Amino acid sequence: ILAAEFAKDVPFASVVDVAAVKAQAAAESKPAVVFVTQSWCGACNNLKNSMNGNTKVKGLMQKFVAVHASGDSGQQWQAPGKSDGYVPRVYFLSPQGDVLDIRGPNSKYAHFFSSADDVVSGLNKALKQAGREDL
Repeated sequence: ILAAEFAKDVPFASVVDVAAVKAQAAAESKPAVVFVTQSWCGACNNLKNSMNGNTKVKGLMQKFVAVHASGDSGQQWQAPGKSDGYVPRVYFLSPQGDVLDIRGPNSKYAHFFSSADDVVSGLNKALKQAGREDL
């Protein structure tokens, strides 16, 4: 089974490093959204497939510095001193680089977003919390 990837028209930045993502968000005055996935993860592949066919999520992502941290590059996105131990995880950051408190629908897994609809909800909340509904 081949691992699903995000479609080419899903607008991802080339950076994945935490400091570089924060710097790019600040430079563009945009919030950031970070997707942490693993190639072997069935839920990650389902999320990617769900997003690939969703024009609403792709449109909203234009308003963000969107980042895909796959494999080992996702480890740096763990909260300091924590190991979330699950994927996919989605983090939302303000344009100033602060992690926004936006949780997925499963209360046991705060950063678990399993569908494009869940991501759309998170993106809209992030724009509101970041005060960037004007984007």
